[in-house]
Amino acid sequence: MAGVIIKDGKVLFQRAASDNFWALPDGRVEMLETTRQTLVRDMEEEIGVKVEIMRFLFVVENFLIGRIQKLTSLDFITSLMSLMIQN
Repeated sequence: MAGVIIKDGKVLFQRAASDNFWALPDGRVEMLETTRQTLVRDMEEEIGVKVEIMRFLFVVENFLIGRIQKLTSLDFITSLMSLMIQN
């Protein structure tokens, strides 16, 4: 699932050092975790922000070329609550 953060009319995207593309911040569900818990946890772990989930936005289905695999992502509008500065 992914979170869409819009601040001052700009959408936040991220890019891993090993990737050649930009994407919405996202994550994977851990055992017994709700969708909302996953997104809040992953936003904090991956990009250092605390968010509040506002509402469901859309579903994305990705079919990976060269692999027999389909990924489905539930994407949500989020509200930025705080930015965690790490030294």
